[in-house]
Amino acid sequence: MSLSKYNALTQRSVHTRSVNWNVIDTNPAAADDELVDVYLHGTGSSTHTWLPLLQHSVVPRRTLLLDLPGHARSHLKSPPVQWPANPMASPLSLPAMTRALAELLETLNVKVHTLVGHSAGAAIACQLCLNHKVSAANIISLNGALAPLDGLPGILFSPIARFSAASGWASRFFSKRLQDTQQIDRLLQNTGSTLPEAQRQYYVELCHNEQHVTAALRMMASWDLKPLYQQLPKLTVPVLWVAGENDRMIPPKDADQLQRMLPSSQTHLVKATGHLMHEERPDLIAPLIAELRTNSARRYATPASHNTTHEVSHG
Repeated sequence: MSLSKYNALTQRSVHTRSVNWNVIDTNPAAADDELVDVYLHGTGSSTHTWLPLLQHSVVPRRTLLLDLPGHARSHLKSPPVQWPANPMASPLSLPAMTRALAELLETLNVKVHTLVGHSAGAAIACQLCLNHKVSAANIISLNGALAPLDGLPGILFSPIARFSAASGWASRFFSKRLQDTQQIDRLLQNTGSTLPEAQRQYYVELCHNEQHVTAALRMMASWDLKPLYQQLPKLTVPVLWVAGENDRMIPPKDADQLQRMLPSSQTHLVKATGHLMHEERPDLIAPLIAELRTNSARRYATPASHNTTHEVSHG
């Protein structure tokens, strides 16, 4: 889908206590009691990330796509003048963003069926069900960022990174750097995914938006996964941990680690795909989501089906 067609989609602003949300609703005229699927993108992305999936699937029920707070077209109503030194006091911390999402769902008066979360969006989905009594039928985690991070992501979440993002100079520096599309291409290359040109152009547009870049940095600076990680064994919603074999951001082994913490969940390895696998190979991911969404009762009917790892290849 081209940028012009994406911009032409019906996107509406929904106001809650803390956020002016940008929401794409596939059926805003649906009855209030109709179940909805909610798609949550990761840090630094936007609703555009889901467009290839929608083009490769028949949406059986009302679906909500939304920009996370501070990202793309969703704006914090009262961003702090002085960014909090304590990450947990940030409006872009995991608990704060999850509370804001719960307020949005309450404002829209919808009941959630399936939560699909990519990367940090998967963490928000799990937190929503754990702390806000959202009784979803399924959570589908695409390269979910829930385990404590090692390597480069761990460095990004270090105290130095928190200070840099909070100070304001880092966002100005990165925004200027990202005016160079070669820098954007390097960032995308580091995901392990190869994107179609249309999807690449969305990221170019986002990276030229200083407010968006600032929110992404401040979200990373505010993110603390340890409390959620410790809570995870209490999650009762069925979860499918989908991992891309070539993901350079979230190691595929994290899915196995999360499954061991939550034995009632499943893992699913998609070969030869990276962190943005749903954008590079929607033809593989869309049927997987559709199968789980429509056959969740059968899939999770017996304990024997829980502890299995499936692989999907390009063949």
